[in-house]
Amino acid sequence: MSKVAFLYEVLKSPHLFLRQLKILNEVNKYMRFIVVDSLAPALSKLQIGENVDLGAFMKAEGYVDHQLLVELLNIMDEEGVVKLEEGKLTLLKQPPKSPFPDAISEMHPVLREAFGTFIEPTIRVIRERLSGKSAGEFDTGDLRAHWSIALEGEFYRVQREKAIRFAKLVDEARKRRGTFRILDYGCGGGAGTVQLYNSLSGVVDDFEVDGCDVSEGLLEVAKEDVAVGLPIHFFSLKKEKPLEGQYDAVFVSHVLHWTDDPVRAVGE
Repeated sequence: MSKVAFLYEVLKSPHLFLRQLKILNEVNKYMRFIVVDSLAPALSKLQIGENVDLGAFMKAEGYVDHQLLVELLNIMDEEGVVKLEEGKLTLLKQPPKSPFPDAISEMHPVLREAFGTFIEPTIRVIRERLSGKSAGEFDTGDLRAHWSIALEGEFYRVQREKAIRFAKLVDEARKRRGTFRILDYGCGGGAGTVQLYNSLSGVVDDFEVDGCDVSEGLLEVAKEDVAVGLPIHFFSLKKEKPLEGQYDAVFVSHVLHWTDDPVRAVGE
């Protein structure tokens, strides 16, 4: 779709467009709540203003995944809860004991339906990951069920459906000569990838759908559960990078809520 055509669609349905961005911003907010809740028990042991060595903090809490801890603490740094600098951790204020009861009541109904059961398992998994439990263990079983509830809920299904219509994906695919190739970037467990495939199947003669993600566990869900039997290629972004010009279209709605500013991300 040309930039002019895209702008036309935005101007034609501004309320719908802004509503989707508002919900994406809410997803970002609640995912940050999850991070805060995951580390709250450990951080509550520190005194406000206390400066501790990050290595000593990890040892005291039994954490072994340094990279993940730094990523989480950087988010809490942005929230003003801690200050992380040169391997030193300073508690600036006590994290809220439980931000979710009030937060859940304020969620958009569609968002609450999709993520309502996903919060507690995610907090548990983050804590297990910090303690060294392998991805193969925590990406299966109970979490897989909750992940399916979240990503197959009405929230994501409706958003994908509207995005596909908004971008006039079928019309664009029919215009192309040869094979129309689309990539689901940040495909997660593959529910959206299958929805993309189904939107083109039967109405576009020649097309290919690929999906990629950084999570090996979620790619396993996509390959072995969600998209079994469909000619969809899934690959890990840790092992393979999409080539420039390889795809006619890239679907990125799944990863917008992980950005600090979804509105800016859409603009870029």
